[in-house]
Amino acid sequence: MSSQWDFIRRRSSQLALDLRCWAFGIYWDDDLLGVDLGPLGFTWCPGDDRFKRFRWSWMVFEKSLGRINLHLDIDSYNWRLGYVMAAPWDHGLYLGPANLQIEYDRWNDESA
Repeated sequence: MSSQWDFIRRRSSQLALDLRCWAFGIYWDDDLLGVDLGPLGFTWCPGDDRFKRFRWSWMVFEKSLGRINLHLDIDSYNWRLGYVMAAPWDHGLYLGPANLQIEYDRWNDESA
């Protein structure tokens, strides 16, 4: 069963309901601008890299606990408040530009 449903999907924009994202805020990448309002998200791709110059990231710390990797990042391009699950093994807790990433190293899981 899919966790994302697209209401509008065009070449340059998308409006979707994603049950893996429970965050409020804005984010951007080289060619993308997004807004999250809980599980409802809107993205816009203008087709150029106009947002690239406003993008920097700094890792504050990183710690491995067995197969779990934790790292705290400060990102100029990611201003959210809430929780995002990018994949079953990749979770993020967001508070403004600070985000705590919790990742499980599924590639080295010998029991799988």
